[in-house]
Amino acid sequence: MNWEHFTLEQLRPVMTRIPFFVQWGIELVEFGEGRAKIAVPLSPALANIYGTLHGGVPLSLVDSVTGLAVWSVVEEGQWITTVEMQLHFLTSVRELNGRLMSSGWVVQRGSRLALAEGDVTDEAGRLIAKGSATYLISEK
Repeated sequence: MNWEHFTLEQLRPVMTRIPFFVQWGIELVEFGEGRAKIAVPLSPALANIYGTLHGGVPLSLVDSVTGLAVWSVVEEGQWITTVEMQLHFLTSVRELNGRLMSSGWVVQRGSRLALAEGDVTDEAGRLIAKGSATYLISEK
């Protein structure tokens, strides 16, 4: 799909129709063909039992941002579904204030599968997690 005619401002309202994004306060920061970037505010609500960031947060961010990146390269009328993910947790997040940033990009798109990679950083640019996801491309 050709996304050149969509501005970031036009796409942001679409993100408000994704309940998960609304619940976590996820913001679309960048979007283009084969790439996306999102941000999420940190809060104690995202903590695990030890008071550090729950591992499901970076996993969900990479799933979301790589999905957006793949979504930008499929044809109108096609859907994508995550079929496999891998995530490497590189460091913990102890201070649950500020924001996390997550960037995703398409590595390869075939007729039925797409591979994307993504990462999660803190506001200082420290790499928190890095991963990849495979998506099934299907007709609606």
